Amino acid sequence: MDNLDISSAVEISPTYYLDNFVALINDVHRRYHGILSDEEQGFRHDFLQLPYNAQCLYVRLVSRKGPLFRVDKLSYGEIEDLKGALDSLADGGFIEIDPEVPLGWSLNMLSLEELRSRFPGVPRGLHKAQFIEDVCSRIQSPRADKEADILPPSEVIGEEILLLQVAKAEVLEIYQLLYFGNTYQDLSEFVLAELGVFNYEDYALDGSAKAFRSRQELDALHEAIGFRQAVWEAMEQDPLALEALEKVAPPDHSFPAAQRVWSKALNELARYREREGRHEVALKLYRAANYPPSRERIARILYKDEAYEEALRECEQMLRDPWNEQEETAATRIGERCLKKLKRPVPPRPKAVIQEERVPFEPNALAAVELLGLELLTQDGLAQGYYVENWLFNGVFGLYFWDVIFAPVPDAFYHPFQRGPKDLYAPEFRDKRQALLEDKLEQLMRGDAWHEAILRTWQAKQGRLNPFVHWAVLSQPLIERALQQIPAVHFELIFRRMLKDLRNHCSGFPDLILFGPDEGYELVEIKGPGDRLQDHQRRWLEFFAMNGIPARVVYLDRA
Repeated sequence: MDNLDISSAVEISPTYYLDNFVALINDVHRRYHGILSDEEQGFRHDFLQLPYNAQCLYVRLVSRKGPLFRVDKLSYGEIEDLKGALDSLADGGFIEIDPEVPLGWSLNMLSLEELRSRFPGVPRGLHKAQFIEDVCSRIQSPRADKEADILPPSEVIGEEILLLQVAKAEVLEIYQLLYFGNTYQDLSEFVLAELGVFNYEDYALDGSAKAFRSRQELDALHEAIGFRQAVWEAMEQDPLALEALEKVAPPDHSFPAAQRVWSKALNELARYREREGRHEVALKLYRAANYPPSRERIARILYKDEAYEEALRECEQMLRDPWNEQEETAATRIGERCLKKLKRPVPPRPKAVIQEERVPFEPNALAAVELLGLELLTQDGLAQGYYVENWLFNGVFGLYFWDVIFAPVPDAFYHPFQRGPKDLYAPEFRDKRQALLEDKLEQLMRGDAWHEAILRTWQAKQGRLNPFVHWAVLSQPLIERALQQIPAVHFELIFRRMLKDLRNHCSGFPDLILFGPDEGYELVEIKGPGDRLQDHQRRWLEFFAMNGIPARVVYLDRA
């Protein structure tokens, strides 16, 4: 947050960050005081008792990347008494001066020049990471009761450079998780909104809405997040640690958010083992995950291991109750391969005919293949085209259903920095808004009044965050042309398919849209040499073919 460019054109308090921090901890206390631990309750109480300068400094520190800080590098114009602030924070347990930390942490706080002056015996010519590794191999603890790799910085780099570590980080992590309901948002959301970098919709906040209904739910998600983070770190830095993580059993709880995080972590760990060829371990982990795409991966592994009967049973189970269209497509294909290997008849399945065309072109290293295709298809002047990919239909969807997306549904919005409702990608989104959605879909067939409604929304909501609307590419002329020349029934068909699975059905749209001089349109997917359709693109093209929506694939061949 310290690196943000605070524009002088925006009136903002010099201690905006403290105001935001206090707002966050107060809101968490108001909504969740019943599930906060004594330590967490005490954090807010003790912080509010700190002197003003100390409060400012603590928030400055927790907003920066740690875990260690050099006292001689701290400088904030609005904090007048830095030493007094440091003393207050240390006395209150909010920072630790000269903490016992891994040796490499302390060394990394010095510049390469400072390292060379303190450790002249290390060969020159090494870059910083190599230099630190060499120093660590040479240092022994000066005290018999200490291990060499965990020491106070003063015993490693001297007392003239004072280092500190922020304390209570785990408690602050809980506060932010309670406020945002996730780990990818933080205090920077406040200032980015104040500066207008992010312009959130002014939706109604439900004062009783909560991301967590109990301490058990909070602990479950926090534990799941920690497990997934440990998996990521082990895969990148310490693969041997994965052995222990494989043995961690997911806790028995029913909180969906925590279950998803655990399952995603297990899928990632399983994929890692699958790539290593350790199929037995991968299968066990995929079965424990029980979350897309685990069943598909199980079938693929069994097929690769020539266990065709078992792979076929997995495919049949997926086809009886598919999690999504992607899984259904994969199960159909793998199942057909298994039947062929087992020398059994493959049942015929209806296939939509996708229109395809091959067009010669002259490669241009400076232009994307989609733009080359657009130029080729419009060079006769009979059609006007746009490169739209997923933006057009997603954008019109977001504009048309804006009031439904941000409708005051219970438990949908619980903080002011949400791009959409909490349940947007869950089945509950459709279930809780079924009447609203159906009414909007029916309005599509009642004349052109919905055209004006979309254009009014485009003008009134310009720049506001919506998970489906990308303002930079959604121009008014494009929207007007689309509304004029795409039949309402086509919009209805496309919107209904999107609503079946908003997470997976909002991508895969063709690259281009071509409009006739006065009426008609066509969607075109452009493929360059060696490129092929991906499954989610093929599913949309098959849907278009089955529903009479004009679409084709153009393969560009080098002339």
